[in-house]
Amino acid sequence: MALQTLDELSTSVAARPPSKDPAPEVVDYIAQAAKKRGLDQVRALSLFGQESGYSPGTGGIGPAGEAGMGQITTGTAASRGIDHARARDPYEWRYNVDQSLDLHRDNLKAYGDTDKGLQA
Repeated sequence: MALQTLDELSTSVAARPPSKDPAPEVVDYIAQAAKKRGLDQVRALSLFGQESGYSPGTGGIGPAGEAGMGQITTGTAASRGIDHARARDPYEWRYNVDQSLDLHRDNLKAYGDTDKGLQA
């Protein structure tokens, strides 16, 4: 149930083009998880396109402690009670998506502005 083609997605919001087409299962899960939280589905898809190129295999930890599809940092994980080991496990990508979207939703509520919420 892909909402838009990747071409439409990348022209509708500023998204990093993925290195390859994302798996339909990944796109569907992100879209449904966003909808469940009342978030814009296209913006949610662009968030994961930018952070990880839609790749559930985004493993390891970056220089700021960021990990997984939503690039959750160690500090953010600790402050929100997120299991960082689970969030960076490529087999637990749904957990990372859910935690990332919860964080995004909370930031939008806190900042009341899409651009500021994305920067937080």
